[in-house]
Amino acid sequence: MAGTQEVSVEEVDGVTTADIEQDRFVSTCCQCGKIRVGDTWHHPDAVDVGSARLTHGYCPDCFRKAMLAFEPFLETAELATKAG
Repeated sequence: MAGTQEVSVEEVDGVTTADIEQDRFVSTCCQCGKIRVGDTWHHPDAVDVGSARLTHGYCPDCFRKAMLAFEPFLETAELATKAG
């Protein structure tokens, strides 16, 4: 991918592909597909997770967007609770 710097898993927080495969699940954002290595989220093409087990969640950017989209529902539910 043009403009994307390749990130070796071995270069990020001292985590190797072998560590990921043996000991951990790898988090991937359910919206944008970024992959978390340590505390940093990377473009999915930049990290080789090998045959690691994946789990899904939200990266910080997508979580903020999801919560902003969910906010009107929460306000409506709160009003309904108060009225009932």
